[in-house]
Amino acid sequence: MELWQSWGKKVKILPDVRFNVKSGEHQLALAFQVQNIQGLGDFTGEHIQAAGALLDYLNLTQKGQMPRLERPKIIISSEFVQMDAATFRSLELLQTQQGQRKGSFFHCLNKTVTAPGARLLATRISFPFREKKSIDTRLDVVSYMYSQFSLTEQLRDYLKKTVDIQRILSRASLGRAGPRDLSGLKETFQQLQNMVQVLKKIHEEIPPPALQRSLTKALEGFDSLCVLLSKALKEDAPLLMRDGEFIQPGYSQELDHFKTLKSTAHSKIKELQQQYSRETGINNLKIKHNNMLGYYVEITSLNAQKLQEFEIFVHRQTLANNMRFTTQILVELSQDLIQAKDKALEIELEIFSELVKAILQYAEPLIITARALAELDLLTSFASLARERSYVRSAVEESSVFQIEQGRHPVVELSQQEGGTFVPNDCNLTSQENIWIITGPNMAGKSTFLRQNALIILMAQIGSFVPAAKSCIGLIDRIFSRVGASDDLARGQSTFMVEMIETALILNQATEKSFVILDEVGRGTATYDGISIAWACLEYLHAQNKCRCLFATHYHELTALEKQLPRLASYTVKVQEWQEKIVFLHQIIKGTAGRSYGVHVAELAGVPDSVIKRAQFLLANFEKEDKGKVSWQAKEPQPLFETNKIPSIEQKKALSFYENLKKLDVNNLTPKQALDWLYKLKQ
Repeated sequence: MELWQSWGKKVKILPDVRFNVKSGEHQLALAFQVQNIQGLGDFTGEHIQAAGALLDYLNLTQKGQMPRLERPKIIISSEFVQMDAATFRSLELLQTQQGQRKGSFFHCLNKTVTAPGARLLATRISFPFREKKSIDTRLDVVSYMYSQFSLTEQLRDYLKKTVDIQRILSRASLGRAGPRDLSGLKETFQQLQNMVQVLKKIHEEIPPPALQRSLTKALEGFDSLCVLLSKALKEDAPLLMRDGEFIQPGYSQELDHFKTLKSTAHSKIKELQQQYSRETGINNLKIKHNNMLGYYVEITSLNAQKLQEFEIFVHRQTLANNMRFTTQILVELSQDLIQAKDKALEIELEIFSELVKAILQYAEPLIITARALAELDLLTSFASLARERSYVRSAVEESSVFQIEQGRHPVVELSQQEGGTFVPNDCNLTSQENIWIITGPNMAGKSTFLRQNALIILMAQIGSFVPAAKSCIGLIDRIFSRVGASDDLARGQSTFMVEMIETALILNQATEKSFVILDEVGRGTATYDGISIAWACLEYLHAQNKCRCLFATHYHELTALEKQLPRLASYTVKVQEWQEKIVFLHQIIKGTAGRSYGVHVAELAGVPDSVIKRAQFLLANFEKEDKGKVSWQAKEPQPLFETNKIPSIEQKKALSFYENLKKLDVNNLTPKQALDWLYKLKQ
């Protein structure tokens, strides 16, 4: 109800008939001009309803003027890695948890130089490949571009000068394209020729992968269109058609005729100005133009009497310091210029319409070329990333292995490039040891380690090199991430409830080919409840899901499961104690954490010293108790704000001042006395 109240004014309710199968069939047949939609594909009733509703929306919003649409196709989910909303959020794939692009995984990887390339990157991050062939074909191109880096940089320079072909085609089909759009296409066709020339030359020397050869082929076939646009369009085309002056001289004889009339008329006006100035003897006489009067003679008011002696000049307007006149010749010239200008614009618009029709005839191959450019942009950007950040190609297998040597978190590493060094870590999950339980203090890097391995998998399966020294990944079908705390107040769900819902989703859907990262399961409830839930989840993941899993926790009791579950191993984050302080080394090592170091982390966060001392006192008492019999009543109650047994001189002065301050009668103090006390208090 609350959701409807916020969106009710923006949402228009339509009758159910517009969403049924029959309506969908009608909309699809109309949009793609077919008698039977079975020729478009084997769609279910739900597919037809969804597509029909979208087409109906386009008809309503575009007033029946439909843009050019590609034929619908079914996206088979089994071809892509599946990720839920919680995974997108916790891994910050397309935006950070604060809703910003900067700092996200997408922002880290985005070195594309075109808008279509950036859109394709966002799509690939959302739908990574699951098939080994799809991944390897793209990794082959990235490897080729990596080895031929001068070629890669040259291609990226050409790609920067291309335009968004698909967007221009959509505008052209709706009649909304402008001269600058066509000029952009002309520039793009020229860059296509440059790219093909460079690619073919290098291909003769070093044979390329099959995908790259097909991408190169998709860039060809537009030479005649390039010649046509080059002959027709000027270099600096205006944004709007109504501005005119965008067709090259020599392209149309009729257009050149009217443009000649315009230039002749302008020359005639200059000659008339000189003639009128000479005949009247008025040196500052000017012929000007505006939309209301057309062409007129303008002189100063002092010369008005002199000009009125000539009958050919007709008074039109008086200003504060000037007077304006016209003549029959100027009126006729204005009319000729208007007619020539209107006719020239009319011809230019006709030529523009013909050019658009010529372009739309190439719509199908242009769509293929647009996709090839986006793919080429993305793959060359991956090669550039690999060179710049020392990424390596990952081996991709049909197995359950996950071996990463010196893996790094791509986003964190990028943020630390200025003045920081990222500590790499290994991760080795196999069929014999596929669950790691990781303990260690907060701020030590457990969550970073969990996320970096999920992102390395994702990078490999979108066709990118990965931040590691060596990588071998068995194909993943789903990635699940339960990292970080959140609540859903709109639905009345607490942080713990949201955590349990997300955990339940993982336990119910993860398969043997899935990759799961879990952080602090059970932390939102009582200690023993949390331990019990986390314990049971680990047992279930081991026995039922059998997936590769990284499980971070502060419940050290869970490490006892290593003796009970054969495929589970305990790891911890290494820390160094020095002078009653801890130093985070950010290294994942075999073993378990002896302590959580929570009090030390609280001290680093700036918690007051008195609270830290009290916490240390309580912790020492708790650690003396037997496990399972912790007494939450300290043996020797101690005040929270403890003072030293022997007060210092400063403390004695402060106490004396405080006692005197309590005795003051503030209602009877003079301003002078109050000011004196204020000075004492400041001291």
